[in-house]
Amino acid sequence: PQPLAISVPSEDLAGDVASAVLRIAVQRENGFGQPLRVMFNGESIDVDLSDSQGIRHYDTVQEVSIPADWVRAENDIVLSQPEPDGMMASAVLLLTTE
Repeated sequence: PQPLAISVPSEDLAGDVASAVLRIAVQRENGFGQPLRVMFNGESIDVDLSDSQGIRHYDTVQEVSIPADWVRAENDIVLSQPEPDGMMASAVLLLTTE
């Protein structure tokens, strides 16, 4: 598991968060057969990566929709993948406010 902390500037939380997307860069030789598990402030989302299985040099960004009401000023995120040799290169939280 890879823990992350993402802070949201107070001016971005001043309006209502309309939507949130967590972009996660993942890579692994021959893709993934198991889902990527995202824990976002204690809530769990599984991201199906099985369509990547067998791709020789799989390297992409997965976009995960996060319910807007899960977003806080300080966000605790844990990324877990059950397969060896996979890499998570980065994660970015994108917010749209009203």
